[in-house]
Amino acid sequence: MTLVEAVGYLASALVLLTFCMSTMLSLRAVAICSNFAFISYGLAAGLYPVLILHIVLLPLNVVFLVRMTILLRKAKLAAATDLSPLWMQPELAPVVWTAPRWI
Repeated sequence: MTLVEAVGYLASALVLLTFCMSTMLSLRAVAICSNFAFISYGLAAGLYPVLILHIVLLPLNVVFLVRMTILLRKAKLAAATDLSPLWMQPELAPVVWTAPRWI
């Protein structure tokens, strides 16, 4: 087995490990490691579709990890204060209900 194949197997094992995660923070952290491993594998093996996919997925995973971390910090702060739900209001989207055509 070559080093390139070993990196490919490592990257695949990391993807499998993401399916075993029970929290979103750990899932995103392992997915970021997987992205780095697949980027290395794609570069070394010349697999450009794999390389492009994980170059695109890496910033998405980082952004979602940061957003989740910020949201959890806000939740902990809210739990330590007056338990007001106002901290969550920017995360919620308004829902507009319209009657179905048959009514």
